[in-house]
Amino acid sequence: MKLRKKTTNVFIFFSILAFVLLMIIIPYIERNPIYVFDGQKYQSINMNGIISAFMSLICILIVCMSYKTGLIISLILMTLFNLQMTLAVIRYQSYSALPGIANALIYMIALIIMSRQLQRRQTDAVTDILTGLLNRRGLIQYLERATKEKKPFTLLYVDIDDFKYINDNLGHKYGDQVLVELSRRMTTIIGEKAIASRLGGDEFVLILPAKEDVEGLTQNLLFKLNEKITLKADETENNLYLTASVGSVKYPDDCRDTQSLLKYADIALYQAKNLGKNKCVSFDKAMEQEIFRHAEVESIIKESLLKDYFYLVYQPQYEAGTKRLRGFETLIRLTMPDGTSVAPGEFISVAEKTDLIILIDEYVVNRALREFSEYMKSFNRRYTLSINVSAKNICRRGFADMVIKAVDKTQFPAECLEMEITEYCLVNSLDIAVENINKLKEIGIQIALDDFGTGYASLSYLSKLSVDLLKIDKSFIDDIGVGRKAEEFISAVITIGHLHGCKVISEGVEQENQLSLLQQKGCDFIQGFIWNKPLPYEEALNLAQNNL
Repeated sequence: MKLRKKTTNVFIFFSILAFVLLMIIIPYIERNPIYVFDGQKYQSINMNGIISAFMSLICILIVCMSYKTGLIISLILMTLFNLQMTLAVIRYQSYSALPGIANALIYMIALIIMSRQLQRRQTDAVTDILTGLLNRRGLIQYLERATKEKKPFTLLYVDIDDFKYINDNLGHKYGDQVLVELSRRMTTIIGEKAIASRLGGDEFVLILPAKEDVEGLTQNLLFKLNEKITLKADETENNLYLTASVGSVKYPDDCRDTQSLLKYADIALYQAKNLGKNKCVSFDKAMEQEIFRHAEVESIIKESLLKDYFYLVYQPQYEAGTKRLRGFETLIRLTMPDGTSVAPGEFISVAEKTDLIILIDEYVVNRALREFSEYMKSFNRRYTLSINVSAKNICRRGFADMVIKAVDKTQFPAECLEMEITEYCLVNSLDIAVENINKLKEIGIQIALDDFGTGYASLSYLSKLSVDLLKIDKSFIDDIGVGRKAEEFISAVITIGHLHGCKVISEGVEQENQLSLLQQKGCDFIQGFIWNKPLPYEEALNLAQNNL
């Protein structure tokens, strides 16, 4: 940028110098014609035309190099040129210069038009077409100027939560209308002293002067963005209540360059999303360390998938009344060759934020079916092998085909396989999830709804899905004995499950009073440390053989 500006200034300087030299030459040519015919100075006329055209070309180039400063300089030069030509007409009583004067006036008008067109193109290049805010390029240019001036400011990285729902269900036309309305609200809130930009999609960046009450303004921003937006689609009014997540970073306290500002604000935004959305989180250095750890774990996952460092353990599930073995829930673990273990909660969380979770799910399905397929055929009674499915997978076309292919390849009895999904899997792409579930059900695979009651639409999903098993989340089991609210909720879940033709299992059962209550309420199955912990493959196999 500095080199380009320096080159422009050098070019303009030499252009002005050339212009001045030409203006000095013109009077000399006027006074020293080579020949005269019938009182006319023919060489002067020809040279004036050439010089006028050359001067106009210089002015055009100056405007092209700098449409603002260049226009002012060019108009001054052209005015001086016209003044000189006018004086020549008066002095020598020769009207041969009049066409050159007219030509110069036309060029002056053309230069003004050209400058405005260049300005419009420059504005369009840094402006988001949809909202009229700065685009990414315009934001970067602004940040580079602002950091060069070293004036403190706060950068807010704003992302609209679950905006994909609008585009997927109403269409991009209505999604654009929402973005325009949201951008209008943002600019109204931040005022004229602040800068607003749209990076693309549903992501915005706001630049606030240091003196602004950032906390108060951010809270007002979150409140205003959450106000109702009414869209009319297909003669039907849709009322939308959107939330936003915000990452905040300060210049120069947190960082001093443009690239780091956006990177750190994005890190803070990522944390706001993780904390449940509709929040503003300010950046601190600990977050950067977390991102480094995220990248490290992602690398470990890739290496582990390639070199088979993952392994499976199996959590026994029992009939609540008889302690008869029902089957196993499949759980994945990771231990590196040096003995270092990565907790499932950590590597699953990282994998879910990328497409690595799809590869992990496929690994678990294929390995679990391969390990148990031979023994499932030889057992006198059929055990259930339960496998967790990520939200990304159940909502991905082709997932059911992958499972069916694994069943066919291993000859695993489909009726002994159970896929565990959570109701969160169904929020974004219910249609695809239902399509996958129906394909699995067609060959006899059972479906369990995990973490039942922790979401907000459990009953509506039960009416839409063909679920075989409800799983009560451990958080409710932990509250048994603390108060009657948890016990009443558990009783209600068991009743609802049975009314819908589902069996019910409780996870995380660790104490006798918990087991007693669940048995009393009619819970069908339990799993937890009270009767067994997750077992390595060989131990799980021995347990199954001893429970025939």
